[in-house]
Amino acid sequence: MSSEDVLMLSEAETLCSDAIGCLRNIVEKDESHLLRDVVLLPNKYVCFSGSFLSTVYYEEQPLLLEQFRWLKEQGFLVKLNERRDAPLYRITNSFYRWLQVT
Repeated sequence: MSSEDVLMLSEAETLCSDAIGCLRNIVEKDESHLLRDVVLLPNKYVCFSGSFLSTVYYEEQPLLLEQFRWLKEQGFLVKLNERRDAPLYRITNSFYRWLQVT
């Protein structure tokens, strides 16, 4: 990992601590080490059909949406749909590995 990557991850940890905490939780619980897709929903009453994805609820943490957008802009996440109310992201492999070891 380059020194620039380390700086970006350090900045991400500072600016997006809530989102990174949610993502670390997902990675820790993923026994298969294959889960990469995460959907953000306003609350548990909103449904989203899809398999092999994790769900994060943002209604009580409104900054999560902005933090996930920032992580996408930096290349840590890839957005898989265009929905504003239920954005679907994929964790990049290198970011997933970083979440595993930190």
